[in-house]
Parts: sequence; C-alpha cells; structure tokens
Amino acid sequence: MLEHRQWSPEQIAEKLKREHPDDPSMHVSHETIYSWVYAQPR
Repeated sequence: MLEHRQWSPEQIAEKLKREHPDDPSMHVSHETIYSWVYAQPR
C-alpha cells in the first residue's frame, strides 16, 4: 500500500505524528518502519 506511493519511512513517521498528535500509540520512529519493512518475506 504505502510502497506504491513511494513514501520514505521518515515521511510516514512524520505524517503519523501530524495526523495523530494526541495518540502516542500512533507515533513510530522511521527505524521501526525500516525494521518492519525488512522483516517482511519477499
């Protein structure tokens, strides 16, 4: 889904923080996103 938009993990992390400023459970670091991407089977 997000890979089709060609967003970087940094952009995704910032977008989540902007869209959910009062919900810390939606705040993730770009490192967490990179880890998740690389853990997915190809």
